[in-house]
Amino acid sequence: MEAEEVDYTLSDIDTRFRNYTEDNKIKSISVKDLFQQRIDTLNEAGNFNYAKTIKDSMTSLFKFEKNKDLRFKDIDFEYLVRYETFLAKTCKNSSIKIKMIDLRTLYNFAINSGYAKKEHYPFKSYSIQKQLKQKARKIALSEEQFAMFKTFDCGEFPKYTNTYKMFLFSYYVGGMNFKDMAFLEWDNIKDNRLYYTRSKTGRDFNVPLRAEALEILEYYRSYVKPEPVKYIFPVILKNDLTEKQLFGRYRRCLKIFNINLKFIAEQTGIDESLTSYVSRHSFATHLKFNNVSADVISQIMGHSSVAVTNSYLKDFENDIVDDAFSKLA
Repeated sequence: MEAEEVDYTLSDIDTRFRNYTEDNKIKSISVKDLFQQRIDTLNEAGNFNYAKTIKDSMTSLFKFEKNKDLRFKDIDFEYLVRYETFLAKTCKNSSIKIKMIDLRTLYNFAINSGYAKKEHYPFKSYSIQKQLKQKARKIALSEEQFAMFKTFDCGEFPKYTNTYKMFLFSYYVGGMNFKDMAFLEWDNIKDNRLYYTRSKTGRDFNVPLRAEALEILEYYRSYVKPEPVKYIFPVILKNDLTEKQLFGRYRRCLKIFNINLKFIAEQTGIDESLTSYVSRHSFATHLKFNNVSADVISQIMGHSSVAVTNSYLKDFENDIVDDAFSKLA
């Protein structure tokens, strides 16, 4: 106030000080509480899948961080490096990347909501490390491996019949993902064609049903369920479930499905870590190896661009590449 050359009293100083601190005050909330607030909001909106991802990230952070009252100003560059090192002990690169991005997103939300200051933002100096951006290895069954998969004996291992048939159905209808299969209804089948909307993209599909897919559908027409439901596959077995119950059932069945696939791979001699997405990658790759253009594959799979399609396709084996070189003049 002296620098401004104004007359002042003790009361003026008090008023100026209180106004200054009020203008610069940050609303108080812990990192954990804001995480939980975001999870609750997503659940209320029915976005259960994303809510689960955020919850996993929160759980991970507080396995590393023992102070449950952690504040955003306490997260600096050094803190992020130590957290990344902690994650690297148990997580794959793709999982580390997701958790770091979730934390960065929450920090941005905290700033925009008045819970953190921009000058404390640690992601200006810290970026997702290059090694975390490496592409995951594409897993697609070769045609020989796919033939091996089909030799699985459901008679000997009846517990795995549904996993076996649903994996094949996914492949024969263009790599349908597990969630869409879980909620597929008999009304989606008309005149030997499959009509459905992909949950991930909202895109409509009209797929011809090959004999193999029709045979699988015929099996499930006589499949006995606890009560009559509109769904084809034995994932959702009850009517009148809430959205959250439906999501929980789908997630539990997906986990079992992936565990069962690893058992089938072991029994059939397939040296790959099978998951629900391998059927989708295999479908796209088999079309590629049979000289179907990437443009056509992209349209069949409903991708937004050929670049997305290419990320699905397994690279050609060395002998195919060598053969291409041999054809040079």
